[in-house]
Amino acid sequence: MATIRERNGTYQISVYSGFDVNGHRKRQTTTFVPPEGLSPKKREKAVQTFAIEFESRVKNGLILDGEKTTFLEFVDRWRTEYAEQMKANQQKVKQALGAYWKGNNWLFTQSDGSMMSYSTPYVTFQEAIDRYNATADAEHLLPHIPFHGLRHTSATLLIAGHQDLRTVSHRMGHVQTSTTMNIYVHALKESDRTASDLLEGMLGRHAVGSR
Repeated sequence: MATIRERNGTYQISVYSGFDVNGHRKRQTTTFVPPEGLSPKKREKAVQTFAIEFESRVKNGLILDGEKTTFLEFVDRWRTEYAEQMKANQQKVKQALGAYWKGNNWLFTQSDGSMMSYSTPYVTFQEAIDRYNATADAEHLLPHIPFHGLRHTSATLLIAGHQDLRTVSHRMGHVQTSTTMNIYVHALKESDRTASDLLEGMLGRHAVGSR
C-alpha cells in the first residue's frame, strides 16, 4: 500500500518495490500537487486516485525511481546497481579461494568461478517445483513448465486478474496490443466468460430482489 505524506499542499507518495542485492527494501517515490480550487473531499479523492495509479505502475514494473523507463535504461541501471555489486562480491570470493578459483570474468558462475551451465536456471527451477509438489496436495500440484513459461504464466494471471490489456502488452514487450490478444486469446476468453457470469449473477440477484 502506498504511503502518503502531505507538506504545504504537496503530497509525497511512496511505494515499496522489492529488495536490492543486499536485501534492503527499495522504495519508489513521487510527488503530486492537486489542482487548485478543489474542496477538501475532492482533493483527498484526487490524491488517493493518483496514489493508487502510481502504486499500480510501480508493481507492474512501469516505474523506476518515480519515472517511466525504457528497456535500455533498465539494462543500464541493472548493470550499475546490480552487476557491478555482484562483481565486487565475486572479487572478494575470488581472493578468499585463491588458486581454487577458475573463473574468467564470468558474471554468473559456479562455486569455483567457472561459467554457470546454460541448464542451471532450468534445472534449479524444476527442483523448486519438485520441492513445492513434495508437500502440496493433488489439487495444488504445479506443472513442470520451462523457465520461459513463467512469462506466459505472468500474462495469463494478469489477464485473469482483469489487468488492462495495454499494461499486459507493455510488460510483455509487445509493440501492438493485437499481438498480446493473439497469443493470450484463451485467457481473454476465459476472463470474458468470468465477467459474463459475474454480470449474470448480479442481474439475477437484482431481478429477484425487485419482485
